[in-house]
Amino acid sequence: YTHADDAAVRHVFRVASSLDSMVVGEPQVLGQVRRAYTMAVSVGTAGRVLHRLMHHALHVAKRVRAETGIAASAVSISFTAVELGRKIFGSLKGCTVLLLGAGEMAELAAQHLAGAGAARVIVTNRTAETARMLAATFGGEAADFSTLPEQLAQADIVICSTGAADYVVTPQMAQAALEARRNRPAFFIDISVPRNVDPAVGALDNLFVFDVDDLEAVVASNIREREREAERAELIVESEVMQFQQSLRSLDIGPTVGALRQKLLDIAHAELERQRARLGPLTPEQERAVEALLISTVNKISHPLITRMRRSHETGGEENMQAWRDIFGLEE
Repeated sequence: YTHADDAAVRHVFRVASSLDSMVVGEPQVLGQVRRAYTMAVSVGTAGRVLHRLMHHALHVAKRVRAETGIAASAVSISFTAVELGRKIFGSLKGCTVLLLGAGEMAELAAQHLAGAGAARVIVTNRTAETARMLAATFGGEAADFSTLPEQLAQADIVICSTGAADYVVTPQMAQAALEARRNRPAFFIDISVPRNVDPAVGALDNLFVFDVDDLEAVVASNIREREREAERAELIVESEVMQFQQSLRSLDIGPTVGALRQKLLDIAHAELERQRARLGPLTPEQERAVEALLISTVNKISHPLITRMRRSHETGGEENMQAWRDIFGLEE
């Protein structure tokens, strides 16, 4: 596809704000936009307008995130699992979390756990080396799979994600862990397909089990919430498109405005030089005072002219700007 004018600006703002993503509010998109801009700068393909556009796009993305809840709700299973644990306990700072499994879903959950500030994260897997590698990536602990019953007794939250075809956590195993915990509640979040935690575990007192179906319902609700927030974000984008176009028009007349001010300053300095003989020698302080007076006078004379120039450009564009240049004898 190809976009031009307002549509091109709108597209860049929507992409940077993650409104054009498959998953609305996806946080990785802004980083991708920033890297693309950095690459353009490094190879010299970013001109004056693109510089301004990309800086404005980054501003829009930050504003959308600050003023809407577009990224507030988890929309991935692994992130939702961690968020569920955080909501249950209020904070993960005092919690021990056991990751049962070390595959892709467990790795994503580990990344989210690291950001959530869990006090202790233990990784166990049938392949010990895989568990050690995952634990090492975020400063967690690796435990031998044979010690699973002991690990369950320590864990406040268990996130299960293995490729096992049968149940890995049985009611008997969970009951023993509960007794070792002196009946302190524990939560099992099972993101495996097929399930790793026997549903009967959830029937035990103080043990709570959430599976993929539960998480998918939360994800679906969160996606709907993001879509509602996206409507607010679209209004922000539209207002920012208008602001950017206004700033771009100012950019268009910038050279003419600069040339006008410079011409007025040149005239003022020329007149000052003509009067040097009459003024006599000036001290450095007097020189600075005279220079400040010249600049202040030029600013006061040029301000109403520049204001009218901008209005003229908004109504008549380049044709009117050429008329201004002709009137004042400015270079194009």
